[in-house]
Amino acid sequence: MRITARQIVFCLFIILSLIFANPALAKTNVYSPDYKVQQIQPKKESEETNKPLSFPQKLSIILRMGWEKLAGIFAGKDTGKTAENLQTTGQKPDPPPYTSDNSTETNSSVIKAEQIKDLLTKLDLDSEGRSITREANPDSIPVKTPVIKNSPPEATAAAAVSQPKERYGEIEDNPVKTTYSIAILGDSMVDTLGSDLEVFRVMLKSGFPKYSFALLNYGQGSTDLEKGLERLTKTTKYLDKNFPPLLSFQPDILVVESFAYNHWSGELSDINRQWITIAKIIDVIKEKSPKTEIILAATIGPDSETYADGKLNLTKAQKEEASLVTRAYLQNLINFANSQKYPLADAFTPSLDNKGNGKSDYINQSDHLHPSSKGAELFFEKILEAIKVNELIK
Repeated sequence: MRITARQIVFCLFIILSLIFANPALAKTNVYSPDYKVQQIQPKKESEETNKPLSFPQKLSIILRMGWEKLAGIFAGKDTGKTAENLQTTGQKPDPPPYTSDNSTETNSSVIKAEQIKDLLTKLDLDSEGRSITREANPDSIPVKTPVIKNSPPEATAAAAVSQPKERYGEIEDNPVKTTYSIAILGDSMVDTLGSDLEVFRVMLKSGFPKYSFALLNYGQGSTDLEKGLERLTKTTKYLDKNFPPLLSFQPDILVVESFAYNHWSGELSDINRQWITIAKIIDVIKEKSPKTEIILAATIGPDSETYADGKLNLTKAQKEEASLVTRAYLQNLINFANSQKYPLADAFTPSLDNKGNGKSDYINQSDHLHPSSKGAELFFEKILEAIKVNELIK
């Protein structure tokens, strides 16, 4: 029987392959697309890595290695790590591009937190340790793994997998305030400024364009300063509308007007009563809403010649007396603010003419008592000025 050259080559292929075949290669195929998954999965103690292979198993390995491997051996070129090299040198197959050079195998059923922390800069892992990452990009910049303080390593590793890698700020630790609530407490001199205080809102938005504002008008007509004190902590009703306790809103800024137009008598004892009541209001605010900033405000001054014309029928002497006492209460609040170092919104002083009477431009000409639109603007301007000077809005 004549033996052909093709049969000789085939026999040599079989013999040489059996010599170089490594039983471990049947367990780990370096050309398998799942190779990098196998590298990071822990080995089980029950695995028998050195169990002898049967001839069909070795033949299966030979077929998978292919003709390219054989051609490289005959040409004297090592196209990869052969089984013989691995056995004699003790080397392991090259790791996949995502594995860490200093990562070690473990006998535990889960990957340790230290391994995960080391690997996360190179790959993403699912809950079972399988690779779910994209192809390696040598130009990519490693993303720093976020660390949770005061947490065990296992919690840190789990959080690192589940949390996004890019963090744009810690709003819980350093919140940016964008809305301020401002309330004004007073009598009808505040009530008539408008329930929504729209003019004031426009001025605030112009002065602080980056912020929005929630405004509360807690002005109620025919009420004195002590009624204003009750309004801080008690529900009140005015013009068929229920007003919750003002401090239940925890306003950022609270403006306390003088209530001078609903004053008590002109006796010194009542002037001191106003002083003491202002102090009580401040104490309650500090107790119930300690973060609230306080501004004391004095509204426009009265005109003794026309005081309450069109609303009250007062004699000339009554007008002069009422105007004098009203001015005393307005000045008393100013003195309190200056002596106790509280922010002051003083619309009273600039509203007076050279005789000490309120300028008609600032007084509503229909009742000669409440602020006109210009008087309201002056009052709001002074509040805005006090906010800026005292930096109550950062």
